[in-house]
Amino acid sequence: MIIKTTKVILLNLVIFIFTFFLIESFSRVALLIYKCTQSKGCYPKRTLGFITPDPQYGLTIRDSKLGYIPKEGFNSVIDYQPGWNKKLVTIERFGIRNSSRQANYKKKKQILTVGDSFAFGDQVSNDETWQSCLNLNQNKYNFVNAGVSGYGTGQALVRAKILSKKFSPKPELIFLNHLVGHDFPRDRFTYRTGFPVPSLIEENGISKMTLPPDDIMGTKYFAPKTEFEKFKYKFYSFLGNSRILAKFNNYYQSVAQKRLNKLNPKAANEHQIKNWIALESKKNKPKIIWILQYSEKLYKDAEFITLKRNQLIETLKSNNIEFIDTYSILKNQISKNNNQNKIWDKHHTKFGNELVCKKILNSMNLD
Repeated sequence: MIIKTTKVILLNLVIFIFTFFLIESFSRVALLIYKCTQSKGCYPKRTLGFITPDPQYGLTIRDSKLGYIPKEGFNSVIDYQPGWNKKLVTIERFGIRNSSRQANYKKKKQILTVGDSFAFGDQVSNDETWQSCLNLNQNKYNFVNAGVSGYGTGQALVRAKILSKKFSPKPELIFLNHLVGHDFPRDRFTYRTGFPVPSLIEENGISKMTLPPDDIMGTKYFAPKTEFEKFKYKFYSFLGNSRILAKFNNYYQSVAQKRLNKLNPKAANEHQIKNWIALESKKNKPKIIWILQYSEKLYKDAEFITLKRNQLIETLKSNNIEFIDTYSILKNQISKNNNQNKIWDKHHTKFGNELVCKKILNSMNLD
């Protein structure tokens, strides 16, 4: 009787495992077909294969105040990340990205540029960023690229304050790059895409920036210390490889990818974040000029971007904060030529950065 019961249990277990893997395989194939036909990113190996942690590339290092910064000494052609297509990235002192510059750049007035991936120049080479374009097309200033992929605007402002004290010669101006409709919510997280980050919180009516939290499972710099932690990480990573389970709970998948996202329970709302950054930038020395940039949402979700743009411009004007808005030059370009794919490939292409460069040159009368 016991043997018969055991056989039934084992048979049911085998049927369950077989059925699960059959559904899992079907789900992966269906997901791949959907992504390929809907232009959601057609990567067969990534969709059909096992989930692995996001490649580190050695591009970033842990930072006690900012969470992470580009790693000094990194110098590599990136062709193992979708959309990069053999682009050269070189990181210098203080995590500054190399930009094209003229021989006498140290004698010029320095402009420190901070922000997210649209400031850093994701998916373009060192000499294809808008900072490089500016350095090669005027003789008054040297533009320093201190952008960092994934940063919120508040986080970028903190980086500007830190670097302006370290930098020599001291920056004359700071350009605070803001991706309209994207960057303010990033300052609400304690962990974002696996990176520990500072967050802006509201406590007793006072807004303030926190320090980044410790590394935990599912984050980029987490390393299991005990045998139990190692087992737990491997088990969670195994569960994270199921596309079926991910539909109900994507935590395990974020552990497998090291891409954990977690909001700070005390996080300020987007309006509070916007006002705090505006007030902090208004009183900052050296002077801060905002650079308003735009993703593909400019034409894919025009109503949303228009709303966020108008709200931000109203805040900047009410605080007498100077800004350069790239909206019109991008909008006019796609209205005339219908060439949005030439301007964006998720991030700005070389041509997209040239449009940003042109707008800044015209706004500052440097052309």
